[in-house]
Amino acid sequence: MELIAVDGVSGSVYRNSATVTAWQRGLQARPRLERERRVVALVAQLRVTLLHRLTRMLGCREDAEDVLQEACLKLLRVDDLWAPEHFARAFFIKITTNLARDALRRRKSHCSDAHVDYGALDLVHPEPQPDEQLDHDLARERVARLMQSLSQRHQHVLMLHLGETLSYRAIAVRLGVSTKTIERDMAVVKSLLLTSCQ
Repeated sequence: MELIAVDGVSGSVYRNSATVTAWQRGLQARPRLERERRVVALVAQLRVTLLHRLTRMLGCREDAEDVLQEACLKLLRVDDLWAPEHFARAFFIKITTNLARDALRRRKSHCSDAHVDYGALDLVHPEPQPDEQLDHDLARERVARLMQSLSQRHQHVLMLHLGETLSYRAIAVRLGVSTKTIERDMAVVKSLLLTSCQ
């Protein structure tokens, strides 16, 4: 079967079926290209505003860009959207809002399985409990009493080691004594601490 097409401009008749299909594709491509041009212009006009709005809704710029991309694809599928120009704008905003709400619903439904009952959790407060605070205070008093029972030299060596976190060699250099002397002083302090803890 042979297809015949009449060209309205020149009045010529095409008898070649390949020419007819190319001509038909050309006619179909014009509205599609025009629609794509209009969609690109509309997206360029509303992109910044919609991205800001979608980012606030979704809490993530990447998700907002995904929703905007999906809305653009949906907008390209609509044929007679541009009858009044403002209708296309409102339709695009509505599509993006609905897609963002759908994304939030999907996110919420996926997170519902991971719900944790806070009543079942043993949440730890950053401040110590009263009994822990009491133990800490008693230990501090015990160390203060022990420090008073030490000689000035032992107190000084202990403070350099614990307070300034100096090594035995650094303490020896600072005090002008040998490292063995500092080791003996720390051994005396440790033995006093052990006996006071028992």
